[in-house]
Amino acid sequence: MESAFFRQQADELPVPVFDMLGYNYKLSDIQAAVALVQLGRLPALLEARRRVARRYGELLSSLEGVGLPVELGDREHTWQSFVLTLDPELSRGRVARRLREAGIQANIGTFASHLQPVYEDPAVCPISAGLFDRHLAIPMHANLTESQVDRVAAAVIRAVQGERE
Repeated sequence: MESAFFRQQADELPVPVFDMLGYNYKLSDIQAAVALVQLGRLPALLEARRRVARRYGELLSSLEGVGLPVELGDREHTWQSFVLTLDPELSRGRVARRLREAGIQANIGTFASHLQPVYEDPAVCPISAGLFDRHLAIPMHANLTESQVDRVAAAVIRAVQGERE
């Protein structure tokens, strides 16, 4: 697939194309050692991500045209990402461009693997294909401060409202 640098420079959100099956064996011994240390920090990292997700929820829950991720009561969400579901009339690419112009990273939220050329006979999955077109990931990590989350949320609100005009 294209490099991350290429994808970041694009005006739209380019969809990576996978022409062949492959594997990702990127974990080295040093990375494994770091991962072991990070596991000790896991509870604090998860709580920090939950804090960010709660704040996003507070700020974006009333934004018309945007669905937020749901955390079911009998499960624990890891908040690896925070993916918005845009209403069909909103252009994910244009919303993402507005965010990037405001200095906010945005990317495809989820992939619809069945649409990739590597699958010779793709399944017809209209729901996952539709969600793929409408999902948008906004910044999510354990080190986001409240003011940074507020800034991202304000930019999302402006981008969505600007797209509706």
